[in-house]
Amino acid sequence: MTRLLAITLLGVALAGCVAVMSPAQRAALQKQQVALQRQREAKRRAEQVVLECREKRLAGELSGYVASVRCSNDRIREAWAASGYPHMDLVDLQLAYRLAVARRVDAGSLSEQHGQRRVAELTARINAEVRERTATASRANSERPRSYEELLQRLGVWSAATDPPEPDTIRCFQGRELITCD
Repeated sequence: MTRLLAITLLGVALAGCVAVMSPAQRAALQKQQVALQRQREAKRRAEQVVLECREKRLAGELSGYVASVRCSNDRIREAWAASGYPHMDLVDLQLAYRLAVARRVDAGSLSEQHGQRRVAELTARINAEVRERTATASRANSERPRSYEELLQRLGVWSAATDPPEPDTIRCFQGRELITCD
């Protein structure tokens, strides 16, 4: 009986924490929940588009991996942009990297499995960068990259033009408004 009473009191206390939120805190929480829902929908849509284009490639409607990536990249970007995703620079990097990998797979210098692994590795590094950005967003003196090149270097897809690249290295560069990977 004492245990039941303790659990009931704990439940009431925790419920009171939610009721103590100010209207501004509730609005911020609701806004955050809406943003997360929109991002989940963007991810679902992006995955759906990738599968559609992959199926077209496998059915012979698209000539190769590059055609498949081109089929999906613009629609993936549109889905993320429409969701209000705050890290579009990382989406652009991912899309450019996918295209560079597809070129190498079509050329035969990279297997499909190795290409998928490379994209998955970059995705993991990008997800870590998003977590870092989110964690440091509220701190006053967060350590953010001073330049886009520094970000690319942290993600492992950039090295100075004077550095000799490894044979299967994919390097990315930012032009005026365009990210290119080769």
